[in-house]
Amino acid sequence: MHSSIALFLISAVAVANASNLYSVTFFSGTSCTGSASSFIATDGHSCNSIPGGADSMLVDTLSGCSTNFFASNDCSGSGVHVDEAQVCNGFSDGSRLGSYTTDC
Repeated sequence: MHSSIALFLISAVAVANASNLYSVTFFSGTSCTGSASSFIATDGHSCNSIPGGADSMLVDTLSGCSTNFFASNDCSGSGVHVDEAQVCNGFSDGSRLGSYTTDC
């Protein structure tokens, strides 16, 4: 893995008269060091699913919460729990992760 790693969070939203709509929020950072196990969105959504369109996330390695990420660049793949045992899934404490959202 390298510094251009992109992690993203996926959440399913039930839509009336339709199957599940998957909204994928991509998070990319500039470093791939440390072993951060939790993330806090700058809009205050800490320890929860980060809403699509959030401007950025702030890595926080001090609290006990964590988020679930998918290891795929589309709407497939199984959830990956971020913890210290995973190589290169952590970012430096305090680093910001930019995000953008796409529906698929």
